[in-house]
Amino acid sequence: MFITVRMLNKYLPFLKRATLFFAYFFIFFAGVSVIFQTLTPVASKYKTQLEEYLTSKLTYSVEIGHIETGWYWFEPILKAKNVVFKNNNNSLLDIKELDLGISLFSSLVHWRFQPGYLFINGVDLTVQKINNNWILQGINVGEGEDRSNFSSYDLLAWVLEHQKLQLKNVNLNLSINVDDKATCQHFLNTANYPGCFLNFTFNNFNATLVNGLGTSRLKGQASLVKPNIAVEFAAEFVSPLLYPNIRGHTYLKFSELKFMPWLNQFIPFDYAISQGKLKGEVWTDISQGKLQAVNTNLDLLDFVFIDNKINKKSNVMQIKGQFGYQRTQQGFALVGEDIKIKDKSLAWPKTSFSVKINPPKDEYHIAVSVLDIEKVLALPIRNKEQLTLLHDLQLRGTLKDLQAKKELNNWTLLTAFQDLSWKAYKDFPSAKNVSGVFTWQKDHARLALDSHNLTLKLPHKKAEVFSSVSSDLYIDKLASGKVYKLNHLDLLHKHLKLNGKGVVTEDAQGAIDKVNFTSNFELFNGTYWLDYLPKGYLKPKLYNFIHDDIHRLDHAAGKIIIDGPWQSFPFDNKNGKFVVATDLSGLDLNYAPNWSEAKDIHGYLEVNARNLTAEISKAKIEKADIQKVSIRVNDLGLDKERLLVHGLAEARAEDAWHIILASPLGKKKSFYRSMHWQNTLKLDLNLDVALYPGNDEVLAKGQVFFANNGLNLNLGFLAIDFNNLSGTLNFDQDGLDTSKLTALLWQKALPIEIVRQQQPFLHTALEINPTLTASDLANMFQQQNFNFLAGEFNTQVKFVFPIVNDKTDSLYITSNLQGLRIDLLPFLQKDVNAAKPFNLKVSFAKDNKTQIAIDYTNEVNLVRASNDVWDINLDVNNLYAHLKFDEKMYLLSGKIDSLSLTKEDFNSSLTGDFTLKPQFLPSMDINIKDLKYAKLDLGSLNIKAQHKDHAFNVTSWELQNLSFAINGKASWKLINDEDESNLSFSVTAKDIHKMLLALQWNPVLEAGKLELSANLNYDYPLWKVKLTNMHGEVDARIVHGRTMNLDKQTESKLGLVKILSLFSLQTIPRRLQLDFSDLSHEGYSFDEFSGEFNLNEGKLQTKTCKFEGPVAATEIFGKVDLDSEIYDLIIRIYPQIAASLPVVATIAGGPVAGAATWLASRLLKNGMQQITSYTYRVTGPWNDPVIEPFKFTKKRQQMLSQLDD
Repeated sequence: MFITVRMLNKYLPFLKRATLFFAYFFIFFAGVSVIFQTLTPVASKYKTQLEEYLTSKLTYSVEIGHIETGWYWFEPILKAKNVVFKNNNNSLLDIKELDLGISLFSSLVHWRFQPGYLFINGVDLTVQKINNNWILQGINVGEGEDRSNFSSYDLLAWVLEHQKLQLKNVNLNLSINVDDKATCQHFLNTANYPGCFLNFTFNNFNATLVNGLGTSRLKGQASLVKPNIAVEFAAEFVSPLLYPNIRGHTYLKFSELKFMPWLNQFIPFDYAISQGKLKGEVWTDISQGKLQAVNTNLDLLDFVFIDNKINKKSNVMQIKGQFGYQRTQQGFALVGEDIKIKDKSLAWPKTSFSVKINPPKDEYHIAVSVLDIEKVLALPIRNKEQLTLLHDLQLRGTLKDLQAKKELNNWTLLTAFQDLSWKAYKDFPSAKNVSGVFTWQKDHARLALDSHNLTLKLPHKKAEVFSSVSSDLYIDKLASGKVYKLNHLDLLHKHLKLNGKGVVTEDAQGAIDKVNFTSNFELFNGTYWLDYLPKGYLKPKLYNFIHDDIHRLDHAAGKIIIDGPWQSFPFDNKNGKFVVATDLSGLDLNYAPNWSEAKDIHGYLEVNARNLTAEISKAKIEKADIQKVSIRVNDLGLDKERLLVHGLAEARAEDAWHIILASPLGKKKSFYRSMHWQNTLKLDLNLDVALYPGNDEVLAKGQVFFANNGLNLNLGFLAIDFNNLSGTLNFDQDGLDTSKLTALLWQKALPIEIVRQQQPFLHTALEINPTLTASDLANMFQQQNFNFLAGEFNTQVKFVFPIVNDKTDSLYITSNLQGLRIDLLPFLQKDVNAAKPFNLKVSFAKDNKTQIAIDYTNEVNLVRASNDVWDINLDVNNLYAHLKFDEKMYLLSGKIDSLSLTKEDFNSSLTGDFTLKPQFLPSMDINIKDLKYAKLDLGSLNIKAQHKDHAFNVTSWELQNLSFAINGKASWKLINDEDESNLSFSVTAKDIHKMLLALQWNPVLEAGKLELSANLNYDYPLWKVKLTNMHGEVDARIVHGRTMNLDKQTESKLGLVKILSLFSLQTIPRRLQLDFSDLSHEGYSFDEFSGEFNLNEGKLQTKTCKFEGPVAATEIFGKVDLDSEIYDLIIRIYPQIAASLPVVATIAGGPVAGAATWLASRLLKNGMQQITSYTYRVTGPWNDPVIEPFKFTKKRQQMLSQLDD
């Protein structure tokens, strides 16, 4: 609203007159005030009369120090300074200033003086409470005072009649008589019991009391000295303060107050507080002189509550809230709003409460907005043993809008609960996030759940989270029992949807009477719930069948119906209904022990009473598609359940056969795994499985229908192809049964007869009698190196399949091999018409280990017992061997006691045409203890070889003889289908003469030490060791030897040289050792022979070849044809003459002549050697060489140069 200029001009005259009136009014009262203050000298004259008047009225002696007059807000006042109240000359009160005012307006109205303003400043008051009497500085103002005469009560009434009472700078000492021993000891530490006084001192007690218009208003503040507390207070009363039926309101505010133990006398029920601090505000309502209501705003800090009955302490950090008390017509009510509680662990949720009590009717109404169950259970509650179960469960959560009523002696409980949780207890599951509403009355209860992410965990199970749980359950108690009515139940889990409803009745004894329940469900990943099957309510084998043999269930949807008397469940007498019907998809089921599971089943399943039926429209077993399967289980729960399965399959032969392989038949008959089928076949299978205890039998019966199928029987080392296989193969749980088949075998149509026989033990036999060729045999054994076989022969092939458990499946191949020629090794050769027994037995162990035994003429035995290791024993034609062949390592190892080879054997190996390749040879670690060749004792031979992809490497071979040793390596590899071999070795002998004798060679050398090495290559298989095939290098060195068998002419020329060598300086060491062997023996002695040679196509060509000896030095040029044993050599001999001259001269002429002769010998050395050398040519065969002197011509010099080259 806006004030306009026009409006201001309209009211301006009135405002001026009103302002003038108030100015005159204030001037008038100011003048009156000045006049009244000038009356002070006059009033002083009446001080004595005033003292006497007050003394007579108060019955106490009153002395006034000084009197003044004044003015207080339009009221005249009389100021008395230093007023003293005495009793028997004892000072009771000493007031620094006492101002008395007269209310002019009230006095004019009543036409007599009326008290107006009372001001008390600077007084020390002592107030004592003794029993029920209050004493003010010696003035008794207790309840028992006689009021017939003027008394302290009248004085107090006179004081309170003033329109305004003001207290300032009042010091109040409050003394209260206490009879509590503990309180006296705590505050005063005194033994003066019984009885003591508690003293409280208030400083700066200031207060103002205003009376008017029927109300009294009080306001003030004070400071408590010990403990130090600031207090503010205010009040408003409608009736006078001392009126018995006073009514009004009060307000009190105090700062932090430490709790004092003496206050515990005001706390009921054996509870106490040992320490704490309190601050807050208090409002009260008073009516008819009685307290009607109390409202507080309190903040309690660091309190310690004690239950004296159970001696239990509880620490509370803070309790803050608004608390109230309200008197009702027949009782009272307690309320609390915005209450916050915080203890040392966690803060309590903000809550409110109300308690209404009607004692005459014994009625209660308790309401709590929020209640933390964990906090409540942690309180020191009496009779806590009654809550043991809740503590064991570790119940947590929040109760909301909790209400408990007691009316007409009946209790009613109503509450909403949120996020309840508890631990598992015995078989009871743990839970989290349980929310809903609970109502309970004497004969009726209701539980409604509305929970999200509700978590349940059974003992020893994983936690399950239900995204939504909704239910509504009513429980009614009737005279005949109880009725449980489930209006709805909705569960939602990532693997389950379920909704249902039903009614369950109990009889008076608590036993279930009738059940009516209907539910629709949908499962996702149904095997997830198998762990929750009620194991205790199912037979063990039935439980194991459902729990362990259902491996997958993608989806199931159906219904469950239970309707009838529970005692008759599952209603064998047809007086009720129990049905579970569901459509299934994606089911993997192990329908029989040890049989291959059926996968991806689609079908319909129904349980009606005790009978289970299932019709499967589609399934897969192994790789075979199953078109139709019927399953039935009768008499569920009667200990005679049998699972009956009938299925038909038409599939690829290999896929259908896998069903048999994965069954107990295939596991018992490891031989079946060697069968590989072609084309399509039909399978008809019936199974009968006992599910009740004490019977583990699985009965099977079936047929396999063949129509021109192919079968490959591959045993690893042996393979047989059956073509155009036709007929019906019968089998049962024990294996193959009597059947007749036909097949094309080895290009011949042959009948196959399968017969179940009793002798020599229960078994099934399959027999074939073919005529085989060498080619058939090579194909059967999957070998390419059977070119040493030729011809055809009759044989018997027989398979034996035992039915008894202690026998194994076996394959027998027997023949006398008549008509078959064998040309492999000399000791294994057989003529085409010769009959030699051959037996092969293969045992197929249950652990998939194949045992093989081969016997040929009782001389060659091969056995593979286990671990793919063959034991080979040979005892034929001077060959005694004990060997092992490891298939996995492809290693042939062992010892050969004796091996004798003839030249014919060696020559046949050189000329034989074998198709053996290096990759076919195994690694070797063989020791030949006694090796003989053409009646030569060669000693022992150790061979170590390594197999590689396209190479065979002999890493070391070592021949040890008493006279010599040979060590070497070898390799054989195939490059571009061409053979490349390498042979390197070294020969050492301490006495070459003995070595030559041991080899039965002509001993042309004597007493020499031999070191020979060779590195040879040849483009042939490794065993074709022939000098004409080889090329490479040979090095030789011989020390301390002597040549023998030289011709007489050469030997005579060497005689002169021997005489000269007697005086040769080079032979002095030998002479000092008395060694004159070079002079006493025939032939040519030398200290060292060394030579380097090239071998090419059997011809040994010299590179360097020298003899160094005390008699002569020798050089050899030329070549030796090792294959033809022919020499073509030039031998040049240099006698050592020059070395002898100095010695002869020294003996003849002394040292001077000797020195001169030595110098001459150095000058003449080369010429002398040319003069004294001898040259021979050796030609012809080794056993009769032609040795003749050789004179150099120019042509011969050229020939010798060619020999050197």
